[in-house]
Amino acid sequence: MSLADDASPYEFRAPQPPGETIGHGRRTIIETVALVLSTIAGFGLLPLVLLTAFDVARRELTGKSVLGAVEMIEVGMVCVVFLAMMGAQVNERHIRTPLVTNRLPAVPANAVRLLGCLMSVAFLAWLTYQTGAIALESIDEREYRFGIVRVAVWPARLCIPIGLGGLGLHLLLESWQLGRRLINREGATFHQVESNL
Repeated sequence: MSLADDASPYEFRAPQPPGETIGHGRRTIIETVALVLSTIAGFGLLPLVLLTAFDVARRELTGKSVLGAVEMIEVGMVCVVFLAMMGAQVNERHIRTPLVTNRLPAVPANAVRLLGCLMSVAFLAWLTYQTGAIALESIDEREYRFGIVRVAVWPARLCIPIGLGGLGLHLLLESWQLGRRLINREGATFHQVESNL
């Protein structure tokens, strides 16, 4: 949530419509990509839940587990978690610690947040490059997780750079917005604290 520039830090107003925050339609493109990735992650979670429930039920009734269930769930959870990262950032669901920046004047608050975003973008760019190279090797070798059942690992390895890259892309656009606010000396956005600690 954000505040009007002249409002008290504790008076909230409704968030701005999607297209108005960043402008030129870029926000809607990012939101669409995040929605697609989050939808894939959501639909991917359903078979994992069903497989887990079936595995638990079978173990209780027969004493035997579903072959390869643990391996498939491990690989599937990696896909679900990383594909949902961008959507979580777009919807401001990642953990935020604005205890200091909420109390700073507008210019220093925007500068600190911009620095944090740029550092995050650089780190995510490096992670995306490294995990992307590993994913390409995994696809090329058709990497499998060996166990009782062979489970393909390469889909999970591919989802990691996709999720990290999407998260980095949204943080890059946040950096652009913060840079613009800093140059124009606009008011800082007030972020709600996650807990009452």
